[in-house]
Amino acid sequence: MGTTGRSYVIVNSTTRKAYKSQPGRQEWITVIECICADGTSIAPLLIYKGESLSGNWFSAKELPPLGWCFSHSSKGWTSMKHGEEWLRRCFEPATREKANRRMRLLICDGHDSHITAQFVRHCIDNKIILLLLPPHSSHLLQPLDVGVFKSLKSNMTKELDGIFHTGIHRLHKAEWLKCYIKARPQALTEANIHGGWRGAGLFPRNKIRILRQLPDSKDIDFESDLSSSPSPITPSTSISEPPLFPTSSPPEPAELHEKNTHLRRVIANSDLEPHVQKSLSRALGFGEQLQAHNTILTKENKSLRDIVAARKERESGKRVVLKGKFIVSTEEVYQALFEAQKKADAKAKTGSKKKKDTCDTTPIEEGQTEESEMLELDCIVVR
Repeated sequence: MGTTGRSYVIVNSTTRKAYKSQPGRQEWITVIECICADGTSIAPLLIYKGESLSGNWFSAKELPPLGWCFSHSSKGWTSMKHGEEWLRRCFEPATREKANRRMRLLICDGHDSHITAQFVRHCIDNKIILLLLPPHSSHLLQPLDVGVFKSLKSNMTKELDGIFHTGIHRLHKAEWLKCYIKARPQALTEANIHGGWRGAGLFPRNKIRILRQLPDSKDIDFESDLSSSPSPITPSTSISEPPLFPTSSPPEPAELHEKNTHLRRVIANSDLEPHVQKSLSRALGFGEQLQAHNTILTKENKSLRDIVAARKERESGKRVVLKGKFIVSTEEVYQALFEAQKKADAKAKTGSKKKKDTCDTTPIEEGQTEESEMLELDCIVVR
């Protein structure tokens, strides 16, 4: 949960090594995804680490889309029971209408959760053909590994980096889920899904694509694929000079750098003294550095404020522990939060009524009232 992939960052050129900070709390969250050869996907199953599901793991303002399911385990890993429940509650209902009472093909790896007796029995009873991939071949034959997960990891890194750059030391489950909700649609696109099936040689079927990647395929004569080389991009020949000063306020970083580059050429071709030219050039460089520094700080400050505000809202909100639930859907989370808020409002209304009934209604004598008013006026007057 607290680990990301490589990404490009801006660092000081004099620094020999650049380190990327990551939250110290790192625990497993397992996500079970499933894609179809027609370019679609079904809602995922997320498995958190915990003894029970908690409503505090979800953001009340940004709940996941309908159809998503959530579960828990002591280590955050999948198990045989998770595989059976995913097949029963996620895969079979989501693909039943599309199959139109015909046979469906489910391709899985050889994990223990995919070969239990209950798993196989449910497949047989619901016209699901179960196909297991050969061992140690998921990097070649698993469409998700071939064409989707790399993009998903890149987009998750992009989303999580916005949180990590603020310097927080503990990533909450709700924050990780919020990033996954944003990253998933960018990775599980129709083009990536089609590319995964095509790259695995499963649809359309192309065994040559896989055989070429095997270590012992050097002595096999395969027909080479014809690939059209992209046409070269001709550079722009425009020689029009841009204006010396930025037109936007505050200036955009790219625009400011472009204007300063042009201004440096003007200074270099002027009749100014060399030391004056050098001083002006350095001043332009300092301006760019300050502008970049201010942009980074502004973005980090906004991100940090949003994180703190979201955490305060979750901590002050009603916490719902979904006890006795092994797997819950987004609809059930909505319902649990609604019921909890309803009970909290009723309790607050009852407490307010009791407080009103217990107020002191003892009458005050006329003299005491005048004295109280005099004391109050004395407190207001400034002498």
